[in-house]
Amino acid sequence: MLASKVVEEDVLGEDPELVAGADVAYNSKNGAAAVVVISMKDRCEEDSRVFLGPVDFPYIPTFLAFREARFIFAVLRRLTTRPDVLMVNGHGLAHPRRCGLATHVGVVEKIPCIGVASRLLEGYMIVSCGGEKRVLDGEGKIAANMVQTPKGPLYVSVGNMISLKRATELVALTIDGGRLPLPIRLAHKAAASLLADSARRGERE
Repeated sequence: MLASKVVEEDVLGEDPELVAGADVAYNSKNGAAAVVVISMKDRCEEDSRVFLGPVDFPYIPTFLAFREARFIFAVLRRLTTRPDVLMVNGHGLAHPRRCGLATHVGVVEKIPCIGVASRLLEGYMIVSCGGEKRVLDGEGKIAANMVQTPKGPLYVSVGNMISLKRATELVALTIDGGRLPLPIRLAHKAAASLLADSARRGERE
């Protein structure tokens, strides 16, 4: 149902000014999520929020949204700044049911959303096309683009309300030496920090 509601066209109009990244980290008990919004003009943080809660769904390949989406929803609803587009550390349409974590979040929140993943799920293949690397699904349809970073490849797919071409361009623009694009890397750092602080408090208690 969610996959049928995906919009694979740009709704942004002009170039986005505020781009956010979302990531979730875990320990044995809790999940910590963070969303960081940056300005594309100066790459400075405009807003940042975190959320900590118990994990209530096991890790099952291709069902990541059922484990992580609720954490990202909780953080998004705490933001005071609405981003123009959201990058999620997970797949979008490059998913067996065309509904990865980025798709789930993008459709529910009605926000332009990009899936950014460091590995492909099974059943996909990479081909060269006009100097670019395309990711094809089992039916030979383009599901994602590969973006090469200094520390390895990333796989970019549509989450919602954006074209694959523009999603790929935005990810490429926000890679500044690391593997993850800057908004997701900042969110990853914030989520990991929150989780570490929680663990230390638990030890003291």
